[in-house]
Amino acid sequence: MIDLNYLKQFHEIKDIADISHEIEKLDCLAYKNDWDAVEQHLQDISQKHIVEKAVYNSVNQTPPQSIQQSAANCRQFLLMLGAEKVTKELSKHPGGN
Repeated sequence: MIDLNYLKQFHEIKDIADISHEIEKLDCLAYKNDWDAVEQHLQDISQKHIVEKAVYNSVNQTPPQSIQQSAANCRQFLLMLGAEKVTKELSKHPGGN
C-alpha cells in the first residue's frame, strides 16, 4: 500500500509534492479537529482534481456518512493519485528509478 512517505521520495516532482502537501494539510486539520477547515480543504481538492475525482468516485461508489469519512476517503484518493503520478513519471525513465 502506498503511503505518504513513499510519495515524499518523489518531492522533486511538483505534482507529487503538491499532493503530499495536500495530504499533510488534510492530516493536520483533521488532527486539530478543525472540521470546517477540513471541509473547505476537501472542496479545494475536489475543484483541483475534478476529472480524477469523477473517475475515482465511479469506482468507489459508497458515499461517506460523515466529514471524517470524507477526509479519510479523500486521503486515500490523494494517495492513489500520487501513486499514479509516480508510476507515470517512472515510466518515462525505463530501467531507472
